[in-house]
Amino acid sequence: MQEKLKLIEERLKQANVQEHDVYLIQETLYENQYLKNKIQISRSATTTSYFLRVLEQKKDATGIGIVRTNAFSPSQIDAAINTAKKLARINKSPKYDLPDSNQSYSNVKVAETQVMDDPEQVLQDKSEELLNEISNQKAVVPTFGRLRLHHQKKYLINAKGLNLNLEKTFFYLELSLKSQSRGDIAEYWGKGYHKNTNDLNFSEIIPEWARFSQDSLKAKHPIPMKELIVVFPPRVLREALVPVIGFHASGRARHEHMSQFQENKKVGMEKITVSDDGLLENALQTSPWDGEGNPCGKTTIIENGVFKNYIYDQTYARLENAKSTGNGLRTSEGSIINAPSNFIISPGTVSDEEIIEEIKNGIYVMEFSWLNPSEVTGTFGAEIRLAYKIEDGRITKPIKGGNIGGNILEMIKNIKHVSKERKLVGNVLFPLMSFENLILST
Repeated sequence: MQEKLKLIEERLKQANVQEHDVYLIQETLYENQYLKNKIQISRSATTTSYFLRVLEQKKDATGIGIVRTNAFSPSQIDAAINTAKKLARINKSPKYDLPDSNQSYSNVKVAETQVMDDPEQVLQDKSEELLNEISNQKAVVPTFGRLRLHHQKKYLINAKGLNLNLEKTFFYLELSLKSQSRGDIAEYWGKGYHKNTNDLNFSEIIPEWARFSQDSLKAKHPIPMKELIVVFPPRVLREALVPVIGFHASGRARHEHMSQFQENKKVGMEKITVSDDGLLENALQTSPWDGEGNPCGKTTIIENGVFKNYIYDQTYARLENAKSTGNGLRTSEGSIINAPSNFIISPGTVSDEEIIEEIKNGIYVMEFSWLNPSEVTGTFGAEIRLAYKIEDGRITKPIKGGNIGGNILEMIKNIKHVSKERKLVGNVLFPLMSFENLILST
């Protein structure tokens, strides 16, 4: 990869490009696809591509041209450079400077040694564990699934001498489990990313998914309720809170006067403390540096209900006379967006069990069909894929269908409970939380 980067830099120098960066990714995927309870297909593939960003400084702005390609011959590199230069000339963005090279980075591990050394054997071992656990679930039938291992190598260089690289590994699992009784059929399709082999704890994951499949078969349609108490576990909480809090805490939202958060002003109940941590151990978005090359770190966003700090990428840090917090996320198109990395919510003082025991009438939502709150307004309306009634302090009957509606910005002002128990799910370390004043409609 270093030879490829050196060639690209040489072609940039010959083209007299003064300001640029190159973000190169080599990714190898190893995947087992399952049909019923057997491996149907085993495959692997490696792709190498890079994003070329060329900057053209203007009087009060910067033109940025971005090209993505997997071509590495001199003529193909030259063609990409010429395209990026043309785009930079016609584009106009806020004034932008590339990150400097004289920055220090944390030594955080984002790849497992055993996965890098022998990925195919790791995949085979985990597949055997998965299929063995599936065979233990007598009440459900597997229909389709896949387990995929990602091994990434990333490189970032720029015209200021920045020269970074890292290796990263993680997994993707999806599995469909079917239940059937008296002619009725239900299917639960579980899926998600997992950072490490230890996260693929099939003895916990598969029985839970099997239970969801069986409960979906007997779940009933709920009765409409107003001013409802709803319990969100970490994986649902992630879908609800991260997009909205992440947006309103961003330097972009501040600069564009769209944020409803103001520094040192109350935005939620004292029970909630939220941090963004790009160095969170074993989290999916953990990295020593962000998509621009700035160091990642930890930023307290909300402390005891009071908003404390915005998170910045390079652009909005410059516009707001601040410093990047390492929150410049490189998108699949090569551009940079100001976005959260990993979110942490501080633990509360009661257990999950105690939270349930205090609820006389509520709903515990395991999964929505699609929870997509408006990041600007915070409003949402989401269909229940699977939930459970809470009656007199006990989780009782499964339900599905119906719609839960509310507003995320109002929810954090109506927190009833925050659990002292937390779980790492993808890029969040969240407790179980309950909220008041939500609406269940049908």
